[in-house]
Amino acid sequence: MIRIITAMRGFLMFVLGVLMLTGCSGSGQKTIIIATGEKGGLYHQFGMLLKDKLQKQGNVSVKLLSTKGSSENATLIQQQKVDFSIVQAGVNTFDGIEVVTPLFVEPILMFATQYANVNYIADLSGKTINLGVEGSGSRITGERILAHYEIKSFKLDEGYFATDKRPTYDVSIAVGGLLNKDIKKVVKDNLLKLLPISDAKAIALKHTHLHPFVIPKGIFSQNPPIPQADTTSVASTAILISRPGIDEHLVEVVLKTIYETNLRAHFPLMMTPKEVREWSLFPLKPASLKFLDPYSGIGVFANFAESIAAIKEIIFALVAMGYFAWVGYRRLRGKQAEQELSVYKEKLDLLLDETVRLERLCDAEDDPEYLKSLLSQATNIKLRAIEELTHEQLRGDGLFAIFLTQTSHLINRLEQKVYRNSGT
Repeated sequence: MIRIITAMRGFLMFVLGVLMLTGCSGSGQKTIIIATGEKGGLYHQFGMLLKDKLQKQGNVSVKLLSTKGSSENATLIQQQKVDFSIVQAGVNTFDGIEVVTPLFVEPILMFATQYANVNYIADLSGKTINLGVEGSGSRITGERILAHYEIKSFKLDEGYFATDKRPTYDVSIAVGGLLNKDIKKVVKDNLLKLLPISDAKAIALKHTHLHPFVIPKGIFSQNPPIPQADTTSVASTAILISRPGIDEHLVEVVLKTIYETNLRAHFPLMMTPKEVREWSLFPLKPASLKFLDPYSGIGVFANFAESIAAIKEIIFALVAMGYFAWVGYRRLRGKQAEQELSVYKEKLDLLLDETVRLERLCDAEDDPEYLKSLLSQATNIKLRAIEELTHEQLRGDGLFAIFLTQTSHLINRLEQKVYRNSGT
């Protein structure tokens, strides 16, 4: 039965494909418009590759539209002025937008110039910071990172930082690909220093579209190595979106070009089909789900239909047994969860008491070495909380958020006090 269904579906897909190609040849080439980003940026580079591969398929003409970034791209889709856009996940609302597929991971890169005297994110106050053009994903995400670290006083520098031969800023915060040739050239020519984002796990808790990410040593330059060691950061995901009502066959042509050609060989950052199927940040449009997993549910349904006709009474008995077992399990898990939550809350109370103790010592001490010791203790407390207090209900509790905020504030105070009392 499964083989018959599979064969019938394959035949129907073949017929639809022939009809689609016949329709295209009869009415001329179909032109699609894809909004990318700044020329030289990773979105534009990917768009150029996609355009080349699509046009080689025949009967499709592609026009790329360079933009200021994610916000403009989302607006163009909502206004139905383009067919597809590449945007950064999490920087826009998705009203009037359909997600076709995630494309690739793009980490947040924080580069400091040689003469900026910046070693930690806490040093950014009063500095000139490049956040990219207004409306870009880099600008929006950079502002969120600064807000997390409570950096409010700084000079804003705008523009696409990878085009600056001689940076006029102290620090640049950008969301970009590790293999972007323009970024690599600017970083190597100016020996920019990559700053770590030490609060990666805490930031990921606040913003679900971000996740901790490690930038490997020497990815931007090998001599000298930039960065000099594996560096902690956070990353977002670039996704392909489409306007509502777009022809499903056109979506299928684009997906086939992305996943069934050698495009990934020219763009190794691309996610694999397996990674895409496991991605769950936003629901994909039905045409994408059908393409990525065309036989989903067919085998299960066929087996179920055949089995229920022969052993329906056994199925009913198993369902009833399963239901009562599930009810009992839920009750048991509820009691266990309450006990676990109580233990975690006690641990959080102890960590809070320890943070208050360090706050008092910070106010009373001025010795740089002793303050460094307090800074190490405060950082360790925060990491312990993030690594050990993993209960979902606790992390959703306001007290846990207050603890993270209080600890971050204490770390910033200690870093600033060490800096002031060190005389450097």
